Amino acid sequence: MLWKTLPNKQKKILNIKKLVRISRTSFFYAVKPDQTTANIYTSGKFRIKTETLAMIIREATLNDSAAITTHLLSAMEDIVYKFMGEENPQKAEEFLYHFVSTENNQYSYMNCVVAEENQQIIAAASVYEGARLEELRAPVIEYVRAHHNKNFAPEDETQAGEYYLDSLGVSPEHRGKGIGSKMLQFLIDKYVVKNHQTLGLLVEAENAGAMKLYSRLGFKPVATKQLVGKQLFHLQINESCL
Repeated sequence: MLWKTLPNKQKKILNIKKLVRISRTSFFYAVKPDQTTANIYTSGKFRIKTETLAMIIREATLNDSAAITTHLLSAMEDIVYKFMGEENPQKAEEFLYHFVSTENNQYSYMNCVVAEENQQIIAAASVYEGARLEELRAPVIEYVRAHHNKNFAPEDETQAGEYYLDSLGVSPEHRGKGIGSKMLQFLIDKYVVKNHQTLGLLVEAENAGAMKLYSRLGFKPVATKQLVGKQLFHLQINESCL
């Protein structure tokens, strides 16, 4: 079944991006632009087999908001509880989703990248320019003061001169498979290698496993910071570390 022989009506229904011959038989891959699976078609039949493609890391969209919320919350649940002044998982999820699904704040989907496999978001990371912290954090502070703590005044977690990795979360089912490392390497390639910027993050002093991972990738400690009562190491990576 050649692409040129496929009826236009079927092309439209399948939303096919391209067909590629994969053998000497009449089998072809039909790849949808917004998916990570490839469907095999043959003459006179629709899908007869689905094969999994490799995991991709991409910029997030609004439609990813629910999954982003789940993964980021797994990494920053304690911090959200501190913001709200109570340990309530449902309220914490509602709180974070409110910001992930809207624009122009530090947790917005616009500042996120996601890892996708089998059409599922399995990890997410939030990254933004440190120089924009005051601007991006303002909606969060306003919301917390109006709904939870009128005296809310968080410490500065980043500053001008770096792109800040605010949070990175991986689904429990995919932990231990190197997904976090791949996400970090993607961000290093994007910000440090390609755009010659500094990438920074905070890590708890007692988190030896994370410290080992960051050190292996090239991050160096530059300072210590306090955030919602926690003592954190401030790590950075730039071109001189590579």
